[in-house]
Amino acid sequence: MIAVHHRAANDADIKALTNGPTSLGRNLVTASLPVATVAFGIVYAIGRSAMTASIIAIGLFFASLTSNIHLFRDSKRRENLRKDANAVEVFEVSASSSTQRENLVWTLSH
Repeated sequence: MIAVHHRAANDADIKALTNGPTSLGRNLVTASLPVATVAFGIVYAIGRSAMTASIIAIGLFFASLTSNIHLFRDSKRRENLRKDANAVEVFEVSASSSTQRENLVWTLSH
């Protein structure tokens, strides 16, 4: 069973989500691009294939880009909903039933 409780978002929630003031462009330039460049260098040094290294580096860059876009969209959505008292959902999980299991010990004679 999952119980959902609502509470209002505060500044600490928004700051925790974004880790302070930042932008999509800054994240791409300071993190995604250097990681993709290093990955390109490592793959190229190992495989001596610019095509393979490029595919892997571009894949990493676009994965990071997608992740950053989702993060900033979600962050902006939460920031816009901060005025609503029921904007942030807190999920609490509680077990509706439980079962007990006994360990079975098998010997070679069985």
